[in-house]
Amino acid sequence: MLLGFIAERSKTSLAMPNRFRWVYFLPLLHLAACLISMVGGLVIPQFQYFGIVWVFVMLLDLPISLVAYIVGWKFQILAAIWIFAAGTAWWYFVSLVLERAFHRLRYRYSHRNEGSLTRLDI
Repeated sequence: MLLGFIAERSKTSLAMPNRFRWVYFLPLLHLAACLISMVGGLVIPQFQYFGIVWVFVMLLDLPISLVAYIVGWKFQILAAIWIFAAGTAWWYFVSLVLERAFHRLRYRYSHRNEGSLTRLDI
């Protein structure tokens, strides 16, 4: 019985979830902004005005972009790679913390009124 429960639990935990986890939204948005600013600023000359997005990415990634500001004076490619990789990981970490805080608050709120009588609006 216990082994069957463990086997069933492992099958469900390895399966892909049916809904989109919002944890991936901010990192994907960061990665898209980085790609748009790089493609717009460097690769396609007609889209150079998209290069301004890089300034906003650097400002929004400020704890992570400090390394890029320091390294970027000599090694621009290394700074860009740092912003792509570490910035996306940073936003994934921030999203995980926000999701955990949201679930913790929702759990506390749902279990706060368990023992008390609540008014029903019918």
